[in-house]
Amino acid sequence: MGWEWSPAPARDAGLPSGWIAALVVLSLALLVVAITLVAVVRRFEHEEALRQYRADAAWLQRALAFHLQRLERDLTHLATQPPSETTDPSAFAGALLRDTQAVTAWGWWAPQAVGPAVAAMDADRLTHPDNAAALDTLRAATQAFGRPSYVGPMRDGIGQPSSHGWLAVPASATDTSAVLVAARIDWPAVLAAVVPPWYAARYQVSVTQTGAPHMTDDGEGDGIRTVLDLPGAPLVLSVKPLDVPTPAVPRGLLLLALVLLLALGAAAWAMLRGMRARQQAQQALQAEVAFRRAMESAVRTGLRVWDMEGRIRYVNRAFCELVGYGPQELLGRAAPLPYWPDELHDELSALHGELRRAGTPAAGVELVFRHRDGHRVDVLVHESALLDTKGRQIGWMSAVLDITERKQAQRLEALHRERLEALGQLVAVGEMASTLAHELNQPLGALNGFVHGLLNRLRTQPPGLDEIRAVVERIAGLADKVGRIVQRVNAFARRRELDARPLALQPFLRRLIEAQRARTDSRMRIDVDWPADEAVVLADPGWLEHAVRNVLDNAVHWASVGSTSERQARVRVTLHREAQRIGIAIGDNGPGVAPDIADTLFTAFVSRKEGGMGMGLAIARSVVEAHRGRIDVGRDPLLGGARFTLWLPQAAPSENRP
Repeated sequence: MGWEWSPAPARDAGLPSGWIAALVVLSLALLVVAITLVAVVRRFEHEEALRQYRADAAWLQRALAFHLQRLERDLTHLATQPPSETTDPSAFAGALLRDTQAVTAWGWWAPQAVGPAVAAMDADRLTHPDNAAALDTLRAATQAFGRPSYVGPMRDGIGQPSSHGWLAVPASATDTSAVLVAARIDWPAVLAAVVPPWYAARYQVSVTQTGAPHMTDDGEGDGIRTVLDLPGAPLVLSVKPLDVPTPAVPRGLLLLALVLLLALGAAAWAMLRGMRARQQAQQALQAEVAFRRAMESAVRTGLRVWDMEGRIRYVNRAFCELVGYGPQELLGRAAPLPYWPDELHDELSALHGELRRAGTPAAGVELVFRHRDGHRVDVLVHESALLDTKGRQIGWMSAVLDITERKQAQRLEALHRERLEALGQLVAVGEMASTLAHELNQPLGALNGFVHGLLNRLRTQPPGLDEIRAVVERIAGLADKVGRIVQRVNAFARRRELDARPLALQPFLRRLIEAQRARTDSRMRIDVDWPADEAVVLADPGWLEHAVRNVLDNAVHWASVGSTSERQARVRVTLHREAQRIGIAIGDNGPGVAPDIADTLFTAFVSRKEGGMGMGLAIARSVVEAHRGRIDVGRDPLLGGARFTLWLPQAAPSENRP
C-alpha cells in the first residue's frame, strides 16, 4: 500500500500544437471583428435614435406653437366683442380655451372690470411684489405694440417660479373703457392637453425659464431645449427621452456574429480544456498541501497515522515534540516502538493490537510514553478509522494529547486527600484515646485505691490472708499497668502539636465550599456572606480543615432532611468579628438543635445520624479548643435551623501576610 504525503512534481504541459495556435489566433481576430461590429451597430443605433428624437422634439414645438397661436386668435376674437356682452367660447374656441385646467381664468382687463381674470391678477399681485411689476409690464407692452404678449411664470410667496403665467391681447371693441383681454395659463396643463399619450410614454416634457440649468440639444445629457417664441415670456420647451427603442435588424446581425464567435470559442475551449484542467488540478493540490502544512504547524495535538499492518505512515511536528523523535526515526516503524517504556512493552503490544482491530472507546485510552530524554509522558489517545475516497479503511488516525500535568494534578489531589484522611483518622484516634483515658482513669483509680486500702487492711491482719494478699497484689499490679497503658495512649494521641500560622479565611473557606458542592446533590444550595476585607486567623490549616469539614457535613446532612421540591436544602456560611476573634458561622435550614440534646451535642459516640459515630462535632470542638477558641450553638436568624460558630483568635497585624 502506497502512502504519499506531498504532491508529485507535475510534468510540463507542453506548448499547444500549430493548428491549436492558429485556431486561437483566428478566434482573437474574430473577436476584434465582433468588437468593431458592436461599435458600428451601437453608433448606427445611436444616430437613428437621435434623428427620431430630434424629429419628435420639433413636432412637439410646432404643435405647441399651433395651439398657442389658436389661443391668441380666440382671445383676439373675444376682444372684438363688447365687454358688456357675455360670450360663450365653446362655439368657436380651440382646445386650450375650452380646457379650464389649461386656461384657468380669462376676461376683460379694464379699470372697472370684474371677473375671474381680474380676481386672479389681484391674487398674483398680493402673492409677490415682482408679480405686480410683471403684470404692469404686460399691460404696457400689449398696449404699446398692439399685439399679444406673455408674461411669467408668476412667483409664489417665497419668490420661487410657479407653474402659471399670463397672456394678454389688445382690445378692438368700440367701448373705450375696455383695454385688454387676458387669460391665465397653467403650463403643465397646457402640455398635458397638447402632448399625446404615446409621446408622454417616450419623453419627459416641461416648460422652464431660460435661466434654468443648461441642457444640450444633441439628444444626450438632459435633453433638447427649444426657446419658445413668446413675446415677453422667456420660456423654454425641454424634451428628455425616457426610453430609446433599439432597431431590430442591427441587433440581429450582431447576435448572429456573437453566436458564430461563441461556437468558435467553444471549439477552442474544447481543445485547451485538458491543459487548463491539469493546471487547475496542480494548483489545487499545491493549495491543499500548503493548507495542510499550515494546519499541522498550528495544531498542538499530536497526530499519527497507522496503516493496516501497524506501521507508522505519518506523524506531525507536535507528536515528534511529544516523544522526542524525528519523523525519519518513526516512519515505517512497527511495534515495539522506541517511545514505549521497557517495562510496558508486553502490555502496550497487546493494547496496540487491540487498537488496530477495534480502535479506542469514545473516552479514549490513557497510556504512558517515554520521551527520548527518559522522562515519562502521560497521554490520552483517540483512534479513528482512516478511509480512502471509496470508503475503504486504509489505516487509523491517532490524536494524542499530553495529559501529564492533569495526571500530576490528580495524583497530588489523591495524595492530599489521603493525607487528610490519615489526619482525620489520627484526630479520631486521638479523640477516642482521650475519651477512653477520661472514662477509664477514674474507675481504675478507684479500683487502685480500693485494692491498696484492702492490702493495708490485710497487712494489719496477717493470719490466714497470705493467699488473698498475693491475689490483691496481682490485681494492684494489673491496675497500675492498665493505668500506664492508658496514659501512654493519651500521651500518643496528644503528642502532635498545632502548627498555628496566619491563615486567610476567605480563600480557605472557598476551597472547602467548592469541594462540598462537588460532593453533594446539585439541589443543595450553599451561600456565602463575608466582608470584602481579608479575615486572617492563627490556625493550623490541616486541623482547622477537619473541624470545618465536620461542621459543614453536619449542616448539609440536616439541611437535606425533609427537603422537597417546594423546600430547597440551604446552607449559609458567614464571617463575624468580635474582640480579637473571628467567627466562622455555618447555618442551615434543618430542624435545628432541640433543648434536650444541647448538653450531649459534643459528647463522643453520641449521634443523632443513622449510622453515625458521634465523633464529628466532638473532633471539631477539640480542634477549636486546641486553637484557644470556642464553638457556639444557636439558631440561624435567616434560615431558621441550627448555626455553629467557630470562634478563632485573630492574627495580629504584624503576623498578617504581606
